[in-house]
Amino acid sequence: MKRVPIHRDEFHLTKTRNYKQMKLNIGCGNDIKEGYVNLDVVDYGGNQIHDLNKFPYPFDDNTFDEVFASQILEHLNNFHIYISEIYRILKPNELFMLHFSSTQSTLASRTIKFLFPSAPLITMST
Repeated sequence: MKRVPIHRDEFHLTKTRNYKQMKLNIGCGNDIKEGYVNLDVVDYGGNQIHDLNKFPYPFDDNTFDEVFASQILEHLNNFHIYISEIYRILKPNELFMLHFSSTQSTLASRTIKFLFPSAPLITMST
């Protein structure tokens, strides 16, 4: 499996345990966020490229301190596998921010609460 290159020198632990958090902006579109690994299926310039319907994602387990996903659910073939992948690459009890349409809110909320019972979760529906 081809791994997406992450510039580890920018995100390394220091002797004082101060470190830059690893953050993922998945399905970023043209919303390229500074300080995040921006990932999408299309090259928007400044993002890593990966088909978000192909699993596993090209990251190791417990890589990210934060995952941000906005308006991506409607583009996925399998919501449950996607959420399982987020669970795999997100560090335990870290932050998952999900923004989705109101028509997806019930399924998304129930599934995420089941997989992430103790993790902080911010959901925003439109």
